[in-house]
Amino acid sequence: MANNDKGQSLISKYVWVIDTIYRRHKISFKELNERWIRDTDISRGLDIPKRTFDNWRCAIWDLFQINIANEKRGEYRYYIENEDDINDGELRSWLYNTLCVSNAVASSQSVKDRILLEYVPSGQQYLQTIIEAMKENRVLNMTYHSFWKDEENNYDVQPYCVKLFHQRWYMVAQGTYHVGEPRIYALDRIQELTVKDETFEMPKDWDAKAG
Repeated sequence: MANNDKGQSLISKYVWVIDTIYRRHKISFKELNERWIRDTDISRGLDIPKRTFDNWRCAIWDLFQINIANEKRGEYRYYIENEDDINDGELRSWLYNTLCVSNAVASSQSVKDRILLEYVPSGQQYLQTIIEAMKENRVLNMTYHSFWKDEENNYDVQPYCVKLFHQRWYMVAQGTYHVGEPRIYALDRIQELTVKDETFEMPKDWDAKAG
């Protein structure tokens, strides 16, 4: 199986397993293997050894907290035990759907010239920095190029949340330079962003979904 793994993303394999079982609800290992060879470019025509599949199941739990269980009777079919977590959890559902789309494209190189994708602005380069700041409630210093005024300004903001809307990332933040409601900033309009040592307290009554 080592040759089959060489140069391939294990994440792509994990996502393919999750997506296949999720769509089938229950599937035997034999059928899973048949689909693996028939439906994916990443299989290279090789089976998934049972031990490898068991290792993947453990890794899938560690990475995604998705438990692939076995009926342990009849056809010994596999299923996602906590399927509701994918259906109900907004963040987990978004991650799952995003990974599935990415994996579908990555595993279809033979028809890549027939898959057309929409450009997404590059603002996500600041996403990790903002999320890390949110974890510790740290103030951000930001140079922001306003769309409406066509000018750049530098100021400190308190990051409350991030949102994906119409394929653009936005940050909802309270600026230290103004009083009132938090404002919305498009990540692709940020020119520079640094995390400061200064911290802030999140308002206890603030709701990300409402805000």
